[in-house]
Amino acid sequence: MALEKRSFEGGINGDISQRLLLSTEMLNLMNARLGITEFGRDGRVENVPGTTAITQSVFPPYGTHQTIGAVPDDDRNRIIFFNFNSLSYHGIYCLDYSVPTVPVVYAILYDSQVATGLNFSKTSRIDRNAKVVGDMLYWTDNLNQPRRLNIEAGIKMNHPSYSTTVSTYSYPMNESVLTLIRRPFGLPVTVAKSTDGGFSENFISLFAGQFASRLVYRDGEGSVISTPSSMINYNLPSGTENYIQTAFPLSEIFEQDVQVVQLMVRYGNDPNYFIIREWNKDNASDLAEINAHNAGSTSLSYDFYNNETGIAVSNEDSVKPSDNIGTLVKTLEIADNRLFLSNYTKGYNTPVITSLSGTATPVGSNPPTAISCKSYGSLQVAIRFRDNYKRSSFAVTNTDCLVSFPDRTFAAVPYNNLTWSVSNANALVEIPDWATYYDILVTKNLRTRFFLAAFGNNKYAKKLNDGTYSYQTNYDTGVYASVITISGISDLLGLGYLFQEGTEDLCRLYLGNTATVYELKIIGQDGDNLLLKPINLGNFSTQPGCWFEIYTPYKPSDNEAFYTTGNSFTISNAGTGARAYSTLTGTIEGDVVRVYDTGFLSLRYEVMSPNYNKGYDWFQIYGETVGQSLLGQQDKSNFISWSNVLLQGSKTNGLSTFDAFDEKSLPQSMGAINKLQLATKVAEEGKIMLAIGERETASLYLGEVQLVGASQNAFVASSPGVIGTVNILKGSFGTINPESVIEYLGLVFWIDVLNGVLAQYSAAGLEPISRYKMSRFFKRYCKDYLDASTGNLDNINGFHHIPMGVDVFHKEVLTTLPGLIYENYAATLPSYSSVPEYATSIINRFDIYDSLAKTMAFQYEENKFGSNFEFMPEMYAYLQNIMFGFKNGLPYTFNTNTTNWNTFFGVEYPVRLCFTGNLNPSLLKVLNNVSIEGNQSIPNFTVAMTNIPNIQVSDLAYYSLSDINDWTNNESILDASFYGDRLDPNQSGTADEKLYTGSSLTDFSIFVMCEWQIYDQLMWVNCINIGYSASKGNNNTINVINR
Repeated sequence: MALEKRSFEGGINGDISQRLLLSTEMLNLMNARLGITEFGRDGRVENVPGTTAITQSVFPPYGTHQTIGAVPDDDRNRIIFFNFNSLSYHGIYCLDYSVPTVPVVYAILYDSQVATGLNFSKTSRIDRNAKVVGDMLYWTDNLNQPRRLNIEAGIKMNHPSYSTTVSTYSYPMNESVLTLIRRPFGLPVTVAKSTDGGFSENFISLFAGQFASRLVYRDGEGSVISTPSSMINYNLPSGTENYIQTAFPLSEIFEQDVQVVQLMVRYGNDPNYFIIREWNKDNASDLAEINAHNAGSTSLSYDFYNNETGIAVSNEDSVKPSDNIGTLVKTLEIADNRLFLSNYTKGYNTPVITSLSGTATPVGSNPPTAISCKSYGSLQVAIRFRDNYKRSSFAVTNTDCLVSFPDRTFAAVPYNNLTWSVSNANALVEIPDWATYYDILVTKNLRTRFFLAAFGNNKYAKKLNDGTYSYQTNYDTGVYASVITISGISDLLGLGYLFQEGTEDLCRLYLGNTATVYELKIIGQDGDNLLLKPINLGNFSTQPGCWFEIYTPYKPSDNEAFYTTGNSFTISNAGTGARAYSTLTGTIEGDVVRVYDTGFLSLRYEVMSPNYNKGYDWFQIYGETVGQSLLGQQDKSNFISWSNVLLQGSKTNGLSTFDAFDEKSLPQSMGAINKLQLATKVAEEGKIMLAIGERETASLYLGEVQLVGASQNAFVASSPGVIGTVNILKGSFGTINPESVIEYLGLVFWIDVLNGVLAQYSAAGLEPISRYKMSRFFKRYCKDYLDASTGNLDNINGFHHIPMGVDVFHKEVLTTLPGLIYENYAATLPSYSSVPEYATSIINRFDIYDSLAKTMAFQYEENKFGSNFEFMPEMYAYLQNIMFGFKNGLPYTFNTNTTNWNTFFGVEYPVRLCFTGNLNPSLLKVLNNVSIEGNQSIPNFTVAMTNIPNIQVSDLAYYSLSDINDWTNNESILDASFYGDRLDPNQSGTADEKLYTGSSLTDFSIFVMCEWQIYDQLMWVNCINIGYSASKGNNNTINVINR
């Protein structure tokens, strides 16, 4: 006889032949734990305390729930989790574990409480792309826009007795209350000049500028500045207006989480704004005004007298068109008080056609002074579309949008406005489905950007030898220049003109005796005499004067800039198949002042400015600049961007503010960035965030650069940039399963199915931890996983993702692998046509790779795979030292139920231990008996299997209900002798009958599986002994064994 002692502290070895398996290794261990536990010592096998369900009363009682994301809130001992519901009763919940003996589940937000729903999906999961900062929850799922929510306000909304100082939300809430990007007021402030007879001063007459608004939200975030109002110009000479009425259009309300409304002004063409009025909901009267506006009774308004000192807004904020936040974002992370986003979709495709057209519309009246479109000028209109958050398309225009205005004559100056119009005939093609607003845009004057007009006298000039000039009224061959006197500019406007060599200025002459307009190049100046290119204009003795206009020609570019005009409107039925323009036509006020004196002097001309003292100020229709481009929506899958800073302890929350240049591209060799993961800061190595791509992983040093000294030792130094050094980590491991990424104490784990490895990041770099005796398993599984269809995986498992979790107490990383086949397709143990009453399964477990669902347990301090489990949670989370799992949307605690051992998520799973007897693998051995050293826990089902000379199977049983027991207790050691081969071809009868008549099992190595169905108490095994005798003809070998 020979006795082989098998202990199991070496863990599972799935890479080696069973004949070479070490005496401390296993083929498989299911639903048990190996090593140090709450109850035992290192090296022994134990069953596991069961999971405990957290009771709740807040889930909607409809459909089935599945957890698609979870994030711990360590500061408050709670977990926020996201549930998908098969009937769309989705929800966000809070597990409060601050009192572990009395955990409470709160509802934060239900699908029905959002006007457009939460729109959760099982296939676009949140997983760990959620972060908690103070009261705020941030998350993304790459299906909806990235979102944020005040947790306390949500709980208070659903649980009125909940104790918090945060005011509650109300519902239904608009989608924009949730979005990370903060919504500005969508329409421009309306503006109108008026006269206040009770106010004796006038600070408006010389005011020119625009008004806009900005919103500050309850959680300290700010929107960008709204689209500006139309341009307010100086008062006309006859104007008495001394204040400007500003008002927010009643057609739009302020969202419930707006805390402060800011009204601001900018002066002239200066782009910088100043805050001139704030309404704060903490002020009772301000709150009343905001509420009155939202009720539709009284517009929120302010009368601007230009007698206040505003609060300056930074240039960056003043000119920022929108926050640089993508419409879809794959992954996010919080680090250094900033929010980082990566792998996002930016921008919108600009429509290629538009029905917009523009025309010059004559105005029939002739007031002495009026705003008009520049005669002999041209403007081009365009349209742009905006979403709720001021992200927009580029300008869309066509040839019908170019409007040329008629020229003046000697006797008259035309009075024109610009009229635009659109049509709903093709609205579904023209209006993008993402758009909420549209703006009518216009260029600046396309003929000139400077002009001066007046009445002058005509003559001709001859140049004398001394360089001076003589003048005459008739034209002859010696004429050097045609001349127009420009003293009228000074007389009429108080202005002057000085010609500079090298300029391309031109002068247009409107003579009284001809309809022909002469446009002549300016070639010089002699005092008030402007020298023009010589041309015979006739004899000026009888027609001495004309109207003239000096101007600087403008050459339009192929990509001419457009500007907002205050003509902004909402889209009717935005985002639907019935979307349409709400306003089909409108007028854009002109860009010059038309003077039309019908009196004795008949002064008829145009000036750039209504105020002659500011005659050079030409405030054309000036708003936000909008360009033309074919650049559409961009897939920035290898980019990372970051927010402004959250100032802890202040009211400034910059986590929703993203600036255009706060962005960095990562190497394209990485593939799309699927996960950002902060690794815990280690002083010597720097603060590192991992960007895990499809094919590679990069370490990003935050605010630091990695330097290499002369000794080739690396160290870090501070850097002014948010992201310093970017290193591609050796190993070329990435992931297409970001749900698998889990971090604990600077260790980061994930599965890379493209390379067929389980990967770990540590301070030492990347390594494939599947190389610890499980390479074959993971390579085979990952290949088959990639070949499987997600639909089939969903049908088998209820999901197809690969969640991972950390049991921080037992120092295990759990990897839940969806099954690739249904259980009834798995290979079964030979000789069994059905499951015996003393067993739970007849599936062959000797090869750990069986294509069935399982959760692998890797002991990261010991670098070994200790066991695997049959439970399949949807999601893991850990809080302090407690590991949580989610099943059917419900949270459970692990390792807490010592009443129901090995009962996970309500299902009992037996312990199964598979190993080989292979002492002296060159010896052909006969299996005799088995003994177990442990706590006398009898296995219910023990199977032995061999392959020489053919497949042989025998078993042992223990089943108390049928009084079956093949085991004896010999001084606290369980012992049993094996029966014969259930498949013996030399014996007749059934397999059960052959068990007692068949020959003994013989092989070089013998497979053994023990199954324990113990669910009411602790069971443990230290080691198992296998007894052999030598097969006939091997006596010499048996002597070697017995030495």
